[in-house]
Formats: sequence, C-alpha cells, structure tokens
Amino acid sequence: VEEGVVKVIRHGEQDSAAVMLKQNEQLYVASLSTVEIPRISEEDKIPVDAKAALEWTTGWVNFDGATVGEMVKQFNRRHNTQARIEDPAVADKQLRYARVRVDSIDLFREAIDNEKGVAVIEDREHKTLRLLSE
Repeated sequence: VEEGVVKVIRHGEQDSAAVMLKQNEQLYVASLSTVEIPRISEEDKIPVDAKAALEWTTGWVNFDGATVGEMVKQFNRRHNTQARIEDPAVADKQLRYARVRVDSIDLFREAIDNEKGVAVIEDREHKTLRLLSE
C-alpha cells in the first residue's frame, strides 16, 4: 500500500477476519492449491517500501542494495528473454545501484555488466542472458 488503508478479507469470511493494510505494508499470501483459498492474518503482513515496490508501474525499477538474484527474478517476470545465473556466488552479489527501464533488456544487461566480478553473455538464439563470475 503506497497510501491510505486497504481492507483485505478472504472470500466468504466475516469482516472480523479482515486484515487492514496501511502505508508501506504488503500482504503475503501463499497459495495452498488452485482450489483452496488460503487464510490470511495479521502475521502475513510484511513491511515494504511501497513507492519502490510500485515504481514498475511508471516503467522503471530501482535496485538499490538489491542482490543480482533479486534483480534477475524481477527481470525474468517481465521478459521473454530470461537471465540465468550460472554461478551461485553471482546471485548473492549486492548491487551498488541500478535503475532500469522495465522493458529494456539492454539497460538490464548494462547494469549487470557494470558490476565487478559479473559477466553477461547474451544468447539471442535461445533468448537467454547467462550471468557468470569473471
């Protein structure tokens, strides 16, 4: 929630079972199955930087202090071209700062290339970016 209050209630439940989300809160709901609707509770709330979490709606994503693994996860959600981390040490590498257009493979590749110790190899035929240690 970026501003205001959002009331979340499980379908078919009473208002007393509602969870109220305030600014910079998010509700994490794990799916139990495709049939059963999961229960929600106050314990499912997590703090977030709502402005940063919603920035993708403006076409940009900031990665300030995120790991390469987190950046790859966000990238892969939005692109047919997929980034593959081939060295586990690369996934844990913390980024200094990167601001990337959501729709730009080139800006993503450039941001990763600017990180010391990480190499990006593009395979256009298979629509893949391979991330390796240098």
